[in-house]
Amino acid sequence: MNINIVLKAELENDFYISECCFAYPAGELDMSTVEYGGPSGFCGQCYDNCIFVLEDMGEPFDTKEEKYGER
Repeated sequence: MNINIVLKAELENDFYISECCFAYPAGELDMSTVEYGGPSGFCGQCYDNCIFVLEDMGEPFDTKEEKYGER
């Protein structure tokens, strides 16, 4: 197996968190369930089978005014 494929899959999984514990997946996600609410897999904390959602990375601040609310 190509190492680039493995690394890409691991990086893609790092953007998903479980709905139950907000933890990263334990292993590979099943992407065939994306159209039904999100990829499924095992939670990295409770090891229950669950749906994963994209982690909100937040919006970066463009200016000091936006960051501190100054006008």
